[in-house]
Amino acid sequence: MRLPNGRPPRFDLWGHNPYGFRKPQLSKEPSKRGIVAFQDLQRLEQALDRNFPGRNMKLFLAEWGVPVGSKDLDLGYSVPVNAAKKWIQAGFGIARDDPRIFTLGWVHLADIPRTSQGLLTTSSVRKPTYDAYKGS
Repeated sequence: MRLPNGRPPRFDLWGHNPYGFRKPQLSKEPSKRGIVAFQDLQRLEQALDRNFPGRNMKLFLAEWGVPVGSKDLDLGYSVPVNAAKKWIQAGFGIARDDPRIFTLGWVHLADIPRTSQGLLTTSSVRKPTYDAYKGS
C-alpha cells in the first residue's frame, strides 16, 4: 500500500476480520483460498513488518463470530455447539496472548434472519455459546 508519492500511509492499526473454517489456532499451514484466518495472523504480522518496517503495527480484529444453529447465510456454514464453544475460547485466547492484537470484536449480539453468529437468538434468548463468550 503506497500513497501517490510512493510513501506508505500513516496509520498504526491494521483492521482485519479473522474468519476461517476451522477452530482458531496458530498454525504453520496457511488457510486455503487466500483467507487470512486466526491461524494466519503471525504471517499477517510478518507481512505488515515487511511492508511497514519499524512500525510494529497492531491488529484491530474488528469482526469475528462463530455461526451456531442454523446455517449462516453470510458465511455458508454452521458449527456444532460444543465445537463453537472451543472456537470461541481459542479465538479469545489467541487475542489475549498476542501482544500485537489490539482488540477482538464480536460481530453480532443477536442472530438476525441471515446470520447465526449472535450470542442470543432472534428472540433474545441466550444461546449455549453465550457463557463461552462471557468467560473468554
